[in-house]
Amino acid sequence: MVSAGYAPAGQSDFYPRLLQGKAVLKITVIADEPTEGFLDDLRALLAKHAAHVEVDTAWNPDRISRYYLALPPRSQRILEEAVARGGYVSADDLRGDDPDASLKGHSGGLTRILNLGIRKGWWPDGIEPPVQAHGPGFGKVVGYGIRTEQLDLFRDTVLTLPTQRLNFLAEEIAHRDDPWDDELVRDALTIFKLAIDLDGARVLLRHLVETGLLAKNAAGFYRRTTDTADQD
Repeated sequence: MVSAGYAPAGQSDFYPRLLQGKAVLKITVIADEPTEGFLDDLRALLAKHAAHVEVDTAWNPDRISRYYLALPPRSQRILEEAVARGGYVSADDLRGDDPDASLKGHSGGLTRILNLGIRKGWWPDGIEPPVQAHGPGFGKVVGYGIRTEQLDLFRDTVLTLPTQRLNFLAEEIAHRDDPWDDELVRDALTIFKLAIDLDGARVLLRHLVETGLLAKNAAGFYRRTTDTADQD
């Protein structure tokens, strides 16, 4: 099934508008389980009109979620660690307690799933890889980073998915009556070698409020929803 239509701006992804005196038509194609033939035809159509078509190659929450959840566990860890640590994770941090541990193959899934998504039409060809390897070259990698302009969006999306940090924090909150704030979240996770910066800690707290596990009281602390706000 392919959906298409027109509506005024703000009501749908399909609408005509004027840009610099020229008519601009914004079109979103939604296809349920598209076949390879359909995708090939769509790519051919876009290529034919490439001079007049601007493809949306930006990451958005839906694309990020699909990307992260499709990654193998070791590649998921690289992405989670990078967004939780402020946009960069070193190779040494990924090795943990074993400085001689090999990271060979850990990052392969990042590229493999990116290319799989292009083939399946999850995102367009030309979308930028979200994770960049850092190093002196010659295959040596010293760390992985998220582009600065994409960090907030990736942090806000990835950390609300079933990551190690979210699962661990939810478990801790379920068994502790303590009030929480961003610094306490950071310290609790760091003790268990799940480093996170304060921005990431605030994302986790906001998400757990949205899920109903936490409520923010007048003092600015977060408590389990079974606790009363005046216990502080």
